[in-house]
Amino acid sequence: DGVDVYCSGCSGGLVAKNKVKSVIDDDTCFAFFVSASDPNDPNAPVAPPAGPFVVEGNAASFCFDAGFEVSGAGATLRKNSAKNCGGDDSESGFAISGSGHVLEKNTSSGNFSTGFSLAGGSHALTGNTASGNLGDGFRVETFATGGNTFTDNKSKANLGQGFAVQLDPNDPNAPAAPSSFTGNAASGNRTDFCEDAGAASVLSGNSFATTAAECFDFED
Repeated sequence: DGVDVYCSGCSGGLVAKNKVKSVIDDDTCFAFFVSASDPNDPNAPVAPPAGPFVVEGNAASFCFDAGFEVSGAGATLRKNSAKNCGGDDSESGFAISGSGHVLEKNTSSGNFSTGFSLAGGSHALTGNTASGNLGDGFRVETFATGGNTFTDNKSKANLGQGFAVQLDPNDPNAPAAPSSFTGNAASGNRTDFCEDAGAASVLSGNSFATTAAECFDFED
């Protein structure tokens, strides 16, 4: 990886204003694991740090894997950019897993797969933009730990769906903890908004020109 931060037993941190470009060998530009749990206890549950862990103003481009890969709990990503990243259709600009991460005003464009890919849950995305990606703009992949909130995000001219809400790909019959979408806008995508049956997203004040009752999975 270009920048790899493993913050176990984490009390907080800041990673700001770095640029990583042209990382080869199927590696990620920026990779973060964040948890306040005891690093000496393998059975300790993942927990957010007591203080803020902020990733701000960084740029990733031309990485053969994800631009930003975040796991653990409670990281804040603000004003970062991922451009032209990914070497196959499972590698996103921002690959987010774990729980309780906050993404604000990030941009993801021209990536080989999805702009923002979310696994886990209880993430909050506000004011982010996905454009010109070869997969979806924003994709919710699993509902393992609860719903996500999307507020004032934009998704445009992606080859896939603008916003895709999918059931757990490993268990299509799993119950969905609904995500909420407020004030988001999508245009020029294959479909602007889709959700699989049973996802039951809560929608308010969004601008979606086209919608679908089932999502196409670009990683199949």
